[in-house]
Amino acid sequence: MGFIRKEALTKAAAGAAGITCALAIGMLFPNDTVKSAEGSGLSKLKANSRTAAVSVGAEQPQADVKEEIKLDFIEYRKANISEYKMATVTSVPVADPEAEKKAAEEEKKKKEEEEKQKEEEEKKKQQQDSFNVVVPEDGTEAYDIMTAPLYLTDTRSVANEYYTVNDLISGGIVTMNAHEMLCRIVYNEIGALWDEEAIKAQIVAAYTHLRYSELTGRTPTIALKPGYPDIIERCVSEVEGQCVFYNGQIINAVYAASTAGYTADSGYIFGMDYPYLVPAVSEYDDMDPNWGVEQHISPDTIKEAFEKKYGMVLSDNYADWFVINEIHSGKYVASLTIDNSAVFTGSDMRTLLGLRSSAFEIAYENGEFIFTTYGFGHGVGMSQWGAKLYADAGWTYDQILRHYYVNTTVDLSNASSSAIERGIAAQQPAPQEDKEDSSEAPEQSDSSEANDDQQKAE
Repeated sequence: MGFIRKEALTKAAAGAAGITCALAIGMLFPNDTVKSAEGSGLSKLKANSRTAAVSVGAEQPQADVKEEIKLDFIEYRKANISEYKMATVTSVPVADPEAEKKAAEEEKKKKEEEEKQKEEEEKKKQQQDSFNVVVPEDGTEAYDIMTAPLYLTDTRSVANEYYTVNDLISGGIVTMNAHEMLCRIVYNEIGALWDEEAIKAQIVAAYTHLRYSELTGRTPTIALKPGYPDIIERCVSEVEGQCVFYNGQIINAVYAASTAGYTADSGYIFGMDYPYLVPAVSEYDDMDPNWGVEQHISPDTIKEAFEKKYGMVLSDNYADWFVINEIHSGKYVASLTIDNSAVFTGSDMRTLLGLRSSAFEIAYENGEFIFTTYGFGHGVGMSQWGAKLYADAGWTYDQILRHYYVNTTVDLSNASSSAIERGIAAQQPAPQEDKEDSSEAPEQSDSSEANDDQQKAE
């Protein structure tokens, strides 16, 4: 009995499993056509009937509890491929290791180039923000001569010598006796407060320069300042007629307000070499007020100056504007290249930009150029501030002169015959022209013309 019940349960479970499987297959293949055995039109599906005996009670006899359960299972067919809804499938390319490697290298190279460009732009920006123009080294060897004092006492009057100059104060051509002219020149150049040895050195240099200009037929440009004190005239009288000589010839005794540690070589500044106008040490230059003076100039001002005078249009890259090529006489700029195109001298820059000296350094900071200059003037010959400081250190005027004008001497000169003749002519009264009487010509007109002639002669 237990065996019969167990068999019935097994058959019932198998039937249920068959039904579940059939339902699942129907869901998986919704497009399949399933028809009963009684259907018509298409080929009929045969229904298989299975009979299972299920026990419904343990108490009942085997014949009484046996119940027939009829389960219908359908046959199915696989759908044709044409009946499926196919989705479009995109093919995936097969990876190429070489191509991937090449692409990676190109990407790396691109990133490196971008980084390099970024660094260059940053560097350029920093240069635009602040930079210093490189200054080449200079190998100039300067003379440093200190000779024994001469203690000269010989003098002569120069009041009968007349020289003609272009006077910066009056703005005209002036002819004047040398004594008066020297007093005015020295008073304008260095004043009357410095040591007398410095004043005397300036007097001898100024007279020597007048004599050299007379010999070469030049009219020097000088300022004649009136109102000088007695000390100036006394110093003139004590060295009157003395000149600086080189090999027995009166020299071109040029001078400057101050120099840049060395005096400048005349060949670089004037384009003419003088054996006595060569670099000489000016020991105390760093103590004068013209040492290390900063001058701030905007880029627009510089661009305008170059365009106005030379027709040059400078680029927007300020770092390319100034490249110093050569230095002479310690600190003086011999040449520099402007904006990678044209070469100029340091003297050109001094004139163009109004610098104190052609001994300069260049920096760019906070949107402007900074020119730091050393000394004042062309720097050739005697340094006036240097002479003052050497005099303070106990040097005599002739020692100072022979130091700055290399291998020269100081001595009494002969009078200039041409200057004396000019003096005689200047002191002649202006000739009077005979004029016919005329009631229409006022007498004041004659007086005015005479006064004008007299002013010109003076």
